[in-house]
Amino acid sequence: MPWTDKTVIFMSSGVSDTETIKEYFYPLYLRILYISFPVDQKFILFPHCNITCVTDTVTPPSDDFIPFVIQTKIHKVVFFVQIHAPTLLGDPHERKQADNEMRNRFRQFGGSLQIPKLYGMCAFGTHICFYSYDRDTGAITPTPVENTDDTAPVYRWSLNILEEDGRLRLLNIVEEIQQIIRTN
Repeated sequence: MPWTDKTVIFMSSGVSDTETIKEYFYPLYLRILYISFPVDQKFILFPHCNITCVTDTVTPPSDDFIPFVIQTKIHKVVFFVQIHAPTLLGDPHERKQADNEMRNRFRQFGGSLQIPKLYGMCAFGTHICFYSYDRDTGAITPTPVENTDDTAPVYRWSLNILEEDGRLRLLNIVEEIQQIIRTN
């Protein structure tokens, strides 16, 4: 069953795949994140803007990269979201840039990561791709596609946050994050 929250349903009716302004999706994602990461379970949601790079090899995020970050009460970053306008999804350069920004953000958070696995979600409108970072190995998935100009193929964003598959994938990740927090 897709989202049943009336606010999510209402907010989703105001956005479309032809939207060119990513900020129009912020209220929708805020509501979904508040539902998925409830405050009564000690999650904190806040916007997180351009942090200073920790090494010379990490490039600063672009102005388009203003994610939402989920933390626990004791300041463990456990999840973050990057949002882009859906009209950019068809552009291989924009997907590559979004993919690079996700990887850079993992590297930035990785130095102070207090949990063994960190998740992130990259959205082009309602089309989403989930990423993960393994603290012990430094591996980020999905891996870039080698030997091609399209290192972040469009099929990675085949899930839609408003449809059942996208909702369930997010909720499964939330469940895994809760398990990680309980054991750390």
